[in-house]
Amino acid sequence: MGSASSKILIVPNLKTSSIKASRIIQSEANIERIFLPEPEGLEPYIKAYGRGRISYEDFIDGVRGSGLIPEPIGSWLYTFEPILMGLSQILKQNKSLEIFCYKDAEELERASRLSSEITLLTYRSNVSGRINVDDWIRTISEYMVGREDALSREAQRIIAMTGDSGNIVLSGLGGKELKRLLSGSLNIQIQCVEKFYHFTPIEILQTVIVRGDVDRCYIESLVRCHLEYVNSYVLRSWNRDLAYYRWVDDKIPRLRSCLREFEIEELKVL
Repeated sequence: MGSASSKILIVPNLKTSSIKASRIIQSEANIERIFLPEPEGLEPYIKAYGRGRISYEDFIDGVRGSGLIPEPIGSWLYTFEPILMGLSQILKQNKSLEIFCYKDAEELERASRLSSEITLLTYRSNVSGRINVDDWIRTISEYMVGREDALSREAQRIIAMTGDSGNIVLSGLGGKELKRLLSGSLNIQIQCVEKFYHFTPIEILQTVIVRGDVDRCYIESLVRCHLEYVNSYVLRSWNRDLAYYRWVDDKIPRLRSCLREFEIEELKVL
């Protein structure tokens, strides 16, 4: 295969970020293929809805029946729905657009287990008032062991399906790792849909542990920041976006000027 022109769009796990991603892909000229970070088994449902062959209700039933997305699927729809609606609009104008789902199903299952285990660790730390640093390190480290292999499989699927041009790959915060694996085969660019994005405490914690930086005091401080993020923002906000931007406004002074209070409050309607 020749060197194909491709772009990775990094999309943080926020609805506002998904809306921006949807707008970007709708504005792209000469787009031929879109790669979504969803399990391959969802591809038929996404294509069918995007092309108007099934209703939204049938799409939901198909996704739920596939068992590929953990219940309740509302959490997944919160960020995926803007992408889905954007694809539907693009397909009205570009009927030749191809859609692929490249996410490794086993990796998604492992990520779901990690999320559940982190929720349990968070609960235990809140109830006991104590942080077992070893448990946090072990839980995240065990998940990361198989992540490189999963990323490699995902990269190979993308490479196998890309054309000579017009390829857009949507990715989470691991977009740079994906770029590293794709760059040997593809002429790849990378863009984050956000002009600024500050990792949440749990995202920083995972990054630190992946690097092998196991300074126990630092890890404990990150866990405490995570507990505060959950207790003071997530549990007291209408939705994920409102929690995140309230936290940024309170805790990240250098980004405060990028936000306006009325804009944060508008996030309640998401």
